[in-house]
Amino acid sequence: QMELQAGIMTSGFYTAEEYTRYVELYNQRREIAYAIFAADDFIDATTVDEAAITAHYEANKAAYYSNESVDIEFVEIQGADLAATVEVTEEELEQYYEDEQFRFQTEEERQARHILLSPETEDPEAVYAEIQARLDAGEDFGDLAAELSEDAGTRGLGGDLGWVTRGLLVGPFEDTLFEMEIGEVTGPVETDFGHHVIRLENIRAGEVQTFEQVRDELAQDFQTNRASEQFYDMASELADRSFDAYDELASVATEMDLPLQTIEGLTRAGDAAPFPDPTAIVQAAFDPVALAQRENSSPIELADDHVVVLRVRDHHLPAEQPLEAVRDVIEEELRRAAAEELAELAAEEFLAAIDSSDDVSALAVELNGTWFTEAWVERADASVPTQVLAAAFRWARPAEGNVLREVVPLASGDYAVLALSGVEPGSVDANPREERNAQNAQLAEQASLAELSAYAGEVRDDATVRIPDIVLNPVF
Repeated sequence: QMELQAGIMTSGFYTAEEYTRYVELYNQRREIAYAIFAADDFIDATTVDEAAITAHYEANKAAYYSNESVDIEFVEIQGADLAATVEVTEEELEQYYEDEQFRFQTEEERQARHILLSPETEDPEAVYAEIQARLDAGEDFGDLAAELSEDAGTRGLGGDLGWVTRGLLVGPFEDTLFEMEIGEVTGPVETDFGHHVIRLENIRAGEVQTFEQVRDELAQDFQTNRASEQFYDMASELADRSFDAYDELASVATEMDLPLQTIEGLTRAGDAAPFPDPTAIVQAAFDPVALAQRENSSPIELADDHVVVLRVRDHHLPAEQPLEAVRDVIEEELRRAAAEELAELAAEEFLAAIDSSDDVSALAVELNGTWFTEAWVERADASVPTQVLAAAFRWARPAEGNVLREVVPLASGDYAVLALSGVEPGSVDANPREERNAQNAQLAEQASLAELSAYAGEVRDDATVRIPDIVLNPVF
């Protein structure tokens, strides 16, 4: 089966003629101009009488039922609110500084060079004495490292190890280095890597920031940490108290000195919720158990430092709303519909008058529209309304010297008048060869997938499937 599938997939191809045709169509450009007549621009010219509003309401009452909603009460804890209430004394800050001093200091650094002698060196003391003698004679340590060191990583750098702090090097080497004076040479120091001759080049003393320098940072950290501790303590207390209270939150709010807040008209879409993402609140509020028993929810974590416990107080099922409650909505809908009709009439009038107009742009403005002059566009041009672009590429090529025009309704309720004046096929040579090859391979793969799908469909249609009775009616 896998071999058959692989065979079909690898046998697909796209001929040069097919690819050329594809590029000519897909990369085709069209010259268009269009006018837009926006319904919003005709709203002020519309009026709706009371009789029309009443008639529309009576004919469409089912469309104006209220949404299902709940009224909830809730208690919340936010870490940000707690941080603002945390007070800190100078004594606490000074102690915090002592506990956290490691954050505000840099360790002493030492710059060293070394010459590594092989672990098999028979008499490292003698070699070290020879190195020391050559140094005393005026030779440079870096030159000797380049000549004698077995450390390929630093030999080309004159044995330079750069700046190091404690903890970065092996024990005996580090212990020796941090006991040396600047300019001192010592050795041989034995490690697992071999025998080292070390020269200390420089020392950079560690620094400690004073309490005054970091006081503000300390205060902010202290408040944040203390607020975090308080938040988790209070969140745990809220969970316990709301569980014990079962179906009321007023006592919980009083005992914890927190406000009991309410939301009225919370819908399944999250309307009226004061939270950036009300999804978890809506799920808890519309839980069947919460709706039926009105018990307190489990703690709802909206963020790392934000937790809420809620309770449904009232549940409002969809209900028919009186005319007065939806009158403004109906009036707006009717005026919008009337404005869309006016926009369509203006577009039709513009289309009828365009051939006899000397100034198409002025004609569009006169009819409360906007004219967009001729431009070449591609299929994916984001600057042109989607429906206008689709219509432009749906039409056949206009005859030489002709312009095709049509009124195009837009999804927004606006109307456009489109004029198509030219078509230019895409060019294969416009893309680099590598891009053409990759695109051709992709098209061949798509063709192979289509062939495989068609083959599988044909096999499925022709196949006879029999399910043994024992499978459908087992004896056990």
